Amino acid sequence: MNKILLSVLLATCAATAVAQTNVVPLGKGSAVPQNHVVYFLPRTEIVVSVEQQKVIRRAGRFANYAKRFLSLNDVVIKDSSFYRIAKVDITDRQIPDSTKRYAVSITPKSVAYKIKTDKQGIIRSVNTDIAVETVSDSAVRGLSAADTTSTFDYSLLEQAALEATSEEKTAQLVARQILDIRESRADLLSGEDKGEFDVNSLNKML
Repeated sequence: MNKILLSVLLATCAATAVAQTNVVPLGKGSAVPQNHVVYFLPRTEIVVSVEQQKVIRRAGRFANYAKRFLSLNDVVIKDSSFYRIAKVDITDRQIPDSTKRYAVSITPKSVAYKIKTDKQGIIRSVNTDIAVETVSDSAVRGLSAADTTSTFDYSLLEQAALEATSEEKTAQLVARQILDIRESRADLLSGEDKGEFDVNSLNKML
């Protein structure tokens, strides 16, 4: 009976010895033991991503006459620009905790005989071939540029406006043209205009 108990005890001790994995805590500047893999325990970092937009306002060709001839008050009369927040995203990610650095022994007899870490030193897989995800660093991304060139298409003006001898007179004729377009559009919407139009022209008017 004693021999049986002794055999069981020895077998248990042998299994325990095989199953043990040697993990050594490493302080700052500590040497890494031979045949050991260094890793860090992770900690959570909050990542705040802010997307901003640059708003550029350009004064129109006849902006100074908009209030007088069209009764418009909310008109850009001077070039300006400003930034505004378009979107805010809050996520989290794992980063290595520099105060929790360890070295684990890699031997054929250890339980953790195959360990994979990411480039930051955080364990991603043990005894498997799972692909290690790449952790991207936070960065400031540049804003996409937009065409902010201010142009005026004179081909849209009537002949009288093109032949006007002063800017004020041109603005007055342009305002008259805009009011005529508004009136024509209102007639189309109300059904008072019984004229025949092709589909493309009608869509442009509406």
